[in-house]
Amino acid sequence: MKDKRLELKEKLRLTKKICEEECNLLYLEEDIDLTYDHYSPEVGTVYLRENSKTVNRVTHASVKHIADRIKKEVGARWYLGLIVSRPELFAWYTGEDDDDEDDVF
Repeated sequence: MKDKRLELKEKLRLTKKICEEECNLLYLEEDIDLTYDHYSPEVGTVYLRENSKTVNRVTHASVKHIADRIKKEVGARWYLGLIVSRPELFAWYTGEDDDDEDDVF
């Protein structure tokens, strides 16, 4: 049991190192601002968080090389997820259509 914990700690250290290196390169080359957020052992997924004030938005295609590197160097069952917040896409839904405002009864 202790060996598995040590093995997981080593894998997490390697994963954080990979994410730091690759996220720094993405920032320099494509101006995409990402950082390592956390690892979820329940689903075997490493999550990267996008800075909400980044100039260029992250896509799964832009981080595919990071996911491939993690699978190759850490483990084939490790996945990569993205945490993004895009406030410009959110709108409050009131249940009313824009056309309803013109209709007065």
